[in-house]
Amino acid sequence: MNYVHQLIKRSRTLYNIILLTRKLLFNISNVKFKRELRKTRKKKEAEFKQRQIKIIFELWEPSFWKCDALYKALQNDSRFNSAIWINDSPNSTTPELKEKNRNLAINFVLTNGYKYHQGITAQELIDKESPDYLFIVQPYDNCVPINIEKNSHILVCHIPYSYKNLEGASAYMSRNAQLFHRYYTESESLRLYVSLYMSNSGRNVRATGLPIASQLSSKNIDTPTKNIANNKIVIIWAPHWTIPIFSRNAYN
Repeated sequence: MNYVHQLIKRSRTLYNIILLTRKLLFNISNVKFKRELRKTRKKKEAEFKQRQIKIIFELWEPSFWKCDALYKALQNDSRFNSAIWINDSPNSTTPELKEKNRNLAINFVLTNGYKYHQGITAQELIDKESPDYLFIVQPYDNCVPINIEKNSHILVCHIPYSYKNLEGASAYMSRNAQLFHRYYTESESLRLYVSLYMSNSGRNVRATGLPIASQLSSKNIDTPTKNIANNKIVIIWAPHWTIPIFSRNAYN
């Protein structure tokens, strides 16, 4: 039993050493990027007083879209110039489902009359439109549509499409998660949780809530819970079927 306890203790010590080493190496390797990002922030803050702020929102397909309230607010504010970029090749699912999701996305933006870009890569769009901000859907390294380190002239932000990432530590420890200008979370407790795993100690994490919450709480939206809530908090949970393990079954 003592041997087991010693092994557990050594394992924890080794894990802490690896974690601290990882944080140190990350901070050393990204000194130049962080310097460039600070310059970008200062430059844009000065420019924003004299021109519109250009924002591009990434859209995979409608079930990922949780930004309607935010997008419409920006549309109604003359300080912002917003558009949606449809990601034609998200790094998941089958070719058939990609086509289906692409069509859903196009129908969604057309139905809502949103300005959008399609049939172009994220990098091509950045080179063409020079946005100030890019709001992306997925925080995973293999899903981020651009090389953030080579695009330090724009501010990349992640808006969550779910209340908590089921991947947990692996998502929060991903390299790109540390490089985002902002990594938004839905609550202060989740901000603290995410920060524990990040190599940058969560310096770019902000608790802002979810944009979709504004829609769900709106008095103008009719929901089946309105007449039964009785001033109690009602939590609605629904799986989104774009998760690969489910989407293949749902598609079939």
